Amino acid sequence: MDGEFACPECGHMVTISEQATGRQVTCPWCESFVEVPYFPRLAGRGGRAGGRRGGRLREWSRATLLICGALLTTTAAFGVVALRVSGESRLCATFEKLRSESLADESAGRYGQALVEINAALEIAGRLRHAPLDAVDELRRRRDEVARRDVAERLGGVPKLDPEHGVGEALTLAARVESEPALATMRDAVVEELRAARGRLAGTLLEDARRKLTRGEFAEALAGLGRIDDAAGHLSSGDREQIRTATLAITTQIARARGVVLEPMRGKFTLGSLDAYVRRLTPRLAETLEKRGYLLAPADDDARRLWEAEAPYRLVVDVYESAGPSYLESLNPTTRIETRLTLTHAGSHVWDGTAQGRTRIPLPGMPAMVASRIAGAGRRDPEFERRMHADALVVLLEHFDLSLRGLPEAANLSQIVRAER
Repeated sequence: MDGEFACPECGHMVTISEQATGRQVTCPWCESFVEVPYFPRLAGRGGRAGGRRGGRLREWSRATLLICGALLTTTAAFGVVALRVSGESRLCATFEKLRSESLADESAGRYGQALVEINAALEIAGRLRHAPLDAVDELRRRRDEVARRDVAERLGGVPKLDPEHGVGEALTLAARVESEPALATMRDAVVEELRAARGRLAGTLLEDARRKLTRGEFAEALAGLGRIDDAAGHLSSGDREQIRTATLAITTQIARARGVVLEPMRGKFTLGSLDAYVRRLTPRLAETLEKRGYLLAPADDDARRLWEAEAPYRLVVDVYESAGPSYLESLNPTTRIETRLTLTHAGSHVWDGTAQGRTRIPLPGMPAMVASRIAGAGRRDPEFERRMHADALVVLLEHFDLSLRGLPEAANLSQIVRAER
């Protein structure tokens, strides 16, 4: 070993060999990569005086480096301690500030803000090396009391909110009393206010549905009634039954005015199937009926039974598939598809529509070489026949959408029906 120097990062002494000058080594203390400095050597030309002078220089250099390294280490240590003391002081100051502000907000009745400040102060106390235990215990006791006051104040304000926001606030408070043991004694009061808030919301929705029904806004009124079940589901059995009776009365009026029943689809098929046509045609029918002011039954079973009993409109869809002429000179028959739509009101026919689709010749996208091969095959090709059926279905859907444009508006049809009566 030939020398030592102080690490420029941490000040610790690093021992090196004489071949290490100019290279990078790892400090054993801080593990930083540092470059080995050049140490000049005053080697004589074989004289003893030159050797002694070089030895003395090496000893002085080593001593100087040791002293500098010790100074740097001591300075760094003092700096770390100073930083720790400074950080601790700032945390203590913040802790006291939050504690003081929480007392002021609590005295002013701002319990929610006081609770935020108490929780923040307790979080800081957990990071202090020497937390003031008495102050921390006092904050914990105050936190429970302030939380109870905060819930009580917010609970008293629920009836003053609009019904929808009132239910939301009551649900928030119900979640708090379930999750915080200090609020367990307030659970019954919160549950009771939540029930009352839901009752107010259900009543408001009923009144809103009645107003829309009076204005002839049947779809909007029906949509509003759909929200009542959620509000009334947690009420007492007596209140729930009362709201259910009122809801049924409004729903019945809507069904009698605009209700339509989409009868089960019927048909005769060659390559298609009833399920396939139901999947393709029903969404188109539902969209057009809604745009024209007709109302299909809501999804629940009670509403469907009510629609079956009260809705005046019935829409019947029949689908017929048949084989058309052969494709060019081949043995493969093309496909014909026809749909017939019939709308009745109270058993009387009020509108019908038809749509047809046929395989196009030549088939779109069919290369002439493939068409020639099929024509001269001398046998039927099931895969090609399915392709022709799919093409006829594309044409049918285009014509079906055009046919639905002729469906009369429900409002206009109702006026005609009333005039005929």
